[in-house]
Amino acid sequence: MKFRRVLYVFTAASLLVIAVDSVASGFRLSNQNAYVTGRGNAFVATANTPAAVYYNPAGMTQVEGSQMEAGSYLINFTVDYDGSASEFKNNDEWQPVPHFFYTTETTENLSFGLGIYAPFGLGNDWDQDASTFSSITRDAEVSLVTVAPAVGYNLNEQVSVGASINLNMADIDIAQGVGLAPGDTLRFVGDDTHIGYTLGILWKLNNRHSLGAKYRSKADLGLSGTTSYQPLELTSESSMAIELPDILTVGYSYKPTQNWDFGLDLEYIRWSSFSETTITNSPLGDLPQVFNWEDGYIWQLGFTRFLENGYALSAGYNYNENVQPDFLYNPVVADANRHWFNASIAQTRGQYPWSIGYQYGTSDRNVAGDINRPITGENANGNYQTTAHSLIFTIGYKF
Repeated sequence: MKFRRVLYVFTAASLLVIAVDSVASGFRLSNQNAYVTGRGNAFVATANTPAAVYYNPAGMTQVEGSQMEAGSYLINFTVDYDGSASEFKNNDEWQPVPHFFYTTETTENLSFGLGIYAPFGLGNDWDQDASTFSSITRDAEVSLVTVAPAVGYNLNEQVSVGASINLNMADIDIAQGVGLAPGDTLRFVGDDTHIGYTLGILWKLNNRHSLGAKYRSKADLGLSGTTSYQPLELTSESSMAIELPDILTVGYSYKPTQNWDFGLDLEYIRWSSFSETTITNSPLGDLPQVFNWEDGYIWQLGFTRFLENGYALSAGYNYNENVQPDFLYNPVVADANRHWFNASIAQTRGQYPWSIGYQYGTSDRNVAGDINRPITGENANGNYQTTAHSLIFTIGYKF
């Protein structure tokens, strides 16, 4: 029986590693469970499903027996651009981001887990024939997949702690025009692996109130690959170093009765580490890339109403603070102060618990301070209206 259980876990995990090459629009991917997404991801002080491996590994000690869950986040991200000379939009399409979690309770106080998920992802494509800023960006795909073995331990009846080792596997494919020839394109493709960690703590003050916190370490990536220049068909081995930010999440959960759970989380992301880099040894020489992003916050709040028949209804709201200044604005991210409205339905009973969630995101940003780029004189000034629809589903199995 134990051998079969291990076989189930690693078969599902292997399939997800293969499938996760498709990345979603956006850069920070917080949605790793449909039930949790529905309540606005306000979960660090609750963390009572196998997804605790990601949201707060200290919460794994609350998951009874051995359980597994897997699913996918599907997003369609449309950005409408209105500039002084033209109007167009990105090439939007539905993009999946799978997730997988497994936890097992070895003793009353000790639990182990495994997670495979994508905490960062970016996929965006602007039509080079329509775009007026192709020398800034044309298309990009960036994915960071994390494989995370985790452990949780009860210090006492009120306080538990947890940690995971994060094997981060990054892939990047970015392209932009140069302006030396009509329609020319410079493209960098590279990858790297990095080992980081996550720390978590959960403090149950009493049956109604609990506090939680999680810290995820930064990822220093030395991406190695190739840079090509078209139409001259020039290619060279290149590298680029970037630093993805560390993240601190703190939260509070209030359960006035067994049928209600209210949550409030605040996530601080140190995006100022995403400052500047250089694509080395490209066919056009060393190319500096300047970002100058700012630290930002994500507010997450929501609630769940548990029904007597095992169903759970959740709703929530997220506010993502803009971290990209007007100066050297890059439309590949089209960052803005963004609002997300979430809802989900879940069945928590039985051997196969499941949940389905929906998100609607919207933002409207006017960029006016971007500077003209060398050679082409292009800039990214204009109005960016973003509309996002996403679906997420998760199905579990209790061994």
